[in-house]
Amino acid sequence: MLLYLHIPFCNRKCPYCSFNSYVGRGHLWQEYLEKVLEEFRWHQSQRPTTFETLYIGGGTPSTLPVPFFEQFFEEVGPFLKPGGERTIEVNPTVSFQWLKGVAPYFTRISIGVQSFNREKLHFLGRFQTPEEGIKSVERAKDVGFQEISIDFIYRTALDTRQLLERDLEIALSLPITHLSCYSLTLEEGTRFAGRRELLSSDEGLELWFLERVRERFPQYEVSNFGTPSLHNLGYWELKEYRGLGAGGVGFERRGGRFYRYYHNLKVENYLSNPLPVEWEEIGNRELRVEKLFLGLRSVVGVDPALLIPPQLERALQLVEEGFLSWGVSKTGRGSAVSLPISSPLSPPLRLFASNFLLADQLTVTILE
Repeated sequence: MLLYLHIPFCNRKCPYCSFNSYVGRGHLWQEYLEKVLEEFRWHQSQRPTTFETLYIGGGTPSTLPVPFFEQFFEEVGPFLKPGGERTIEVNPTVSFQWLKGVAPYFTRISIGVQSFNREKLHFLGRFQTPEEGIKSVERAKDVGFQEISIDFIYRTALDTRQLLERDLEIALSLPITHLSCYSLTLEEGTRFAGRRELLSSDEGLELWFLERVRERFPQYEVSNFGTPSLHNLGYWELKEYRGLGAGGVGFERRGGRFYRYYHNLKVENYLSNPLPVEWEEIGNRELRVEKLFLGLRSVVGVDPALLIPPQLERALQLVEEGFLSWGVSKTGRGSAVSLPISSPLSPPLRLFASNFLLADQLTVTILE
């Protein structure tokens, strides 16, 4: 199983961010830790397990002091697979001393750089400088991180090929092993909501930029390039995952059935009740749809045995038209959630999207 911990604390809310995060609650970190560990113990009492990967995201985990992670790993560490991937998300303003303090607990770091362009950072409401973005990567390398990822945001009104080319040039000069590229979206409930003037009007910019990134890093999911994050790859394989913390989501098998569970979103409500507050059963049909959707977005691909005859017929038509292709698993790992299905084709063969950006549309076409 995978393990995810959500940190809902931030120093500042970015105008494009729709994640579950709160400003000015950081002083609650010790109480929050106690409730997270209380929840962890409850889950383990219900279904003891070990975890092959750990991902701590947010919010901004780097807003919390090093003792938070020391105490967390003291209790949770014995249940983590030795040598397994452990990732933490941080802001570029993080200090060298903080990085040095948490480095022994993690194998991978994801830094929210977003851009190395000063004007674009201001446009995005970010409060770091381009120099801090560069320094954060160099410091992560200096304290011992071998797997370093940075985030980029593109498709803003400020973006040009020259700006994005320069961002990419700087990124590639740094010791990174992974790049996440996210198209700016105008999410409801954010300060950017509905403001279409903030988006680039260059329709070809997205395809051009992603192709430039692919020239240096292999693409393994619609937004991700480089050495794969095994934790995120597990999501696309529909592996079971345990989610902890305010707003955390889990996906587990209980009593032979699969459930997705949810927590209180607000920090104060989670502190009052840290256990899941909603359980949603996921049936076989829903699991098939999710495996199709996730598989086509990534190098996981889709087992044709998931498809009933009319769907397989439509998929074969998409193969003829060049939108899908046949291949073998590119992950070297099997399907995570088994379903009562029988394959009409040899098991190693899987279906892959020729272009991940079309994955959602292809999924709809197959399911029609």
